[in-house]
Amino acid sequence: MEVDSKDSKEKDIKTGLEELVNDDPDAARLAEMGYSQDLKRKFSAWSLIAVSFSLTNSWFGVSAAMITGINSGGPILLVYGLIITGIMSVAVAISLSELASAYPNSGGQYYWAKQLASPRYAPISSYLTGWTAYLGSIFTSASVSLSMGAAILGLWQIGHPDLFVISLSDLRLFNSVTASADTYRPASFVFTEFINNTGWKSDGVAFILGLINTNWPYAAIDCATHLAEEIHQPERRIPLALMSTIALGFVTAWCFVIGMMFSLQDIDTIAATPTLVPIFEIFRQAVSEAGALGLGTLIVLTGAGCQIACHTWQTRLCWSFARDAGLPGHKFLSHVNKELDTPLRALTVSCIFDALIGLLYLGSSAALNSIITAVITTLYVSYSIPILCLLFRGRNNIKRGPFWCGALGLVSNIILLLWTAFTLVAYSLPSYRPVTPTNMNYISAVYVAMAVLIICDWFIRGRKSYIGHQTSL
Repeated sequence: MEVDSKDSKEKDIKTGLEELVNDDPDAARLAEMGYSQDLKRKFSAWSLIAVSFSLTNSWFGVSAAMITGINSGGPILLVYGLIITGIMSVAVAISLSELASAYPNSGGQYYWAKQLASPRYAPISSYLTGWTAYLGSIFTSASVSLSMGAAILGLWQIGHPDLFVISLSDLRLFNSVTASADTYRPASFVFTEFINNTGWKSDGVAFILGLINTNWPYAAIDCATHLAEEIHQPERRIPLALMSTIALGFVTAWCFVIGMMFSLQDIDTIAATPTLVPIFEIFRQAVSEAGALGLGTLIVLTGAGCQIACHTWQTRLCWSFARDAGLPGHKFLSHVNKELDTPLRALTVSCIFDALIGLLYLGSSAALNSIITAVITTLYVSYSIPILCLLFRGRNNIKRGPFWCGALGLVSNIILLLWTAFTLVAYSLPSYRPVTPTNMNYISAVYVAMAVLIICDWFIRGRKSYIGHQTSL
């Protein structure tokens, strides 16, 4: 009787999947992974690209951390650093696209690690990946929030009540900075000038440290992978969104930086601007205070779009990881508000975490640089774990999706792993010398805090409740 009952149940499941395939093949694929369709597939290919690009937001990313770039290489760092980090990001995007195409799941990298690691190590591998990815998303949202706050305060500092009323004649200033600047820097300055205000004797070290500026906009490119259950044909559209994000990010950021570098006037004033937002001082020198206020407002508005995308991304990460019991309070966090069609509880809790991390900035201005560093390194670690599992398993031993790059994919995997190792070491160095409590790089303390949190949760709760077993695909 038990055998008959089991056979009958398997037959019912098979029949249900066959019916689901006819109605919604994407939901059927998700059911094969062991998950129900809890969110509507409401995103189009264009809206997916829009959310993904809004998160990386190259203009805001480059602008917010520009003080690091100016002091650690100046024009050379910003112009060529974007090229270097852009190339690295192409390798990252290819690596993520291959796995997103093969395993389209909102869990993204933590789910891939669960599928690709050996059964013995799948639980701990995916658990570690999920935690680092989620913490990386929290750090990202916190860093954007802090940058937004600094930008708004910067606008207030350069502004004056009578500047908030801008005449129609001033609107011409919004067209472009380079079109309004009275004088321009020569091409030799833009493409060959190196500035080292870091205190490091080696220009090479200064350049490496400055890459944090150009790396930050590209770090959180996995957003689209966590919307896999809210779009049709995710195995094709997610790779498109990832690659488009890198292409759009590089073109817009590079052209923006070139324009800014031609418009630089007084480097010392820009590096020491009291607003702590160098891009505003560039605007002021190129046009006027009114122009700086108007153009700075546009930067803040792009940052607002970035913040919304950040919350969309981190909410999906929190919700998907919680439904596999990866987080404390997972039953609460995995709930979906059906009326709003969103994991509202995951959103609320994640925003609270952002606010708490933001309080660190009140105690130390160096906290922002450490948080930005944590964004880059933790996310790259979360990308690297499933890639390591893939290489150990063998690229030819998995079921491929429609996006597969063969030898180019292998090269991209290796570049991603090497780049992750490089950032973990290089970005842990202090940005300035001599080192003081106010300019110290506290990223090591962040790593220790993360390790303590993850280890404690694993032994207290995670190893017993986390659903880290592989599913049949």
